[in-house]
Amino acid sequence: VSSSIGHVFARCLEDAPNYSKLRKEFYSSFLKREGCDVSDEAAKFGFRIMRAVFCEKDTNIEPILRLVEQLAAEVPDTQVAADLWDAVVDFLLDVINVKEALHRFRACMFLARILNKFDSRRSLESRKLKKIRDSLLGQLRDKSLKVRGVAVQALAKLYERTHEVSILKGLLELLDRESAKAVRVAVVVALPPDENTMEKLQELTLDAPHEVRTAVYKKLSAVPVSSFSVAMLSRLLQRGLRDREGAVSKEAGRMVGLWLSRDCDGDAEKLLGHLGVEEATQAAELVLE
Repeated sequence: VSSSIGHVFARCLEDAPNYSKLRKEFYSSFLKREGCDVSDEAAKFGFRIMRAVFCEKDTNIEPILRLVEQLAAEVPDTQVAADLWDAVVDFLLDVINVKEALHRFRACMFLARILNKFDSRRSLESRKLKKIRDSLLGQLRDKSLKVRGVAVQALAKLYERTHEVSILKGLLELLDRESAKAVRVAVVVALPPDENTMEKLQELTLDAPHEVRTAVYKKLSAVPVSSFSVAMLSRLLQRGLRDREGAVSKEAGRMVGLWLSRDCDGDAEKLLGHLGVEEATQAAELVLE
């Protein structure tokens, strides 16, 4: 099944507009296989996946994912369902390397949604996840900022599943060379706020685009105040609450409010205790303001 579907997809890369031919070939290659009896939605799937990847007017891929899931659920042979997913992923990994940026963008977006849909009960094989990882890491150097941005989103989903150091390393290295504001924001959103990223996130509170600084404070608000050192808290508060950009100072203020209500039971003295009032007087004064 995998090779048959892959053949159909490969043909469509060369002749994408010929949707009626695609549907016919998809039907003959999948539905007719050894008495495999599934809904006609299977044939529609071949048509719609091509539209999602190749047709600019169709950007809603959620119905397509539902069709794939219906197919996988209706096929009586679980291996056939797995082969179908393999074929879809292999096809998308091929599209990632085509010339047209729109197609690369759609392929990365589709992979991100697939990774979001799968859970521990419906896992892609580790070898497939590695192929996805390597392809997406390569797209972090794509010449299109939109492709780089959606690749970041897909890698974030993959990191949630695998916690692979290579993914985190790739995202951090991207920040060192990336100039596009939208992509830098996407990386901040993707990074887990932990011991491996905290230093970089702190550096980004001085990033030139205020959108990046705002995203950093929004990210750090999820971290318990007790996780920060006195020195780091002092820097974060002085930079954020004194930021000339209103959106940044507002988000920093929201962060302090969350720390106060969530981590300190609304007790300002507890919050000041984390600051170390004597060592961070200026930061403490800002909080009290």
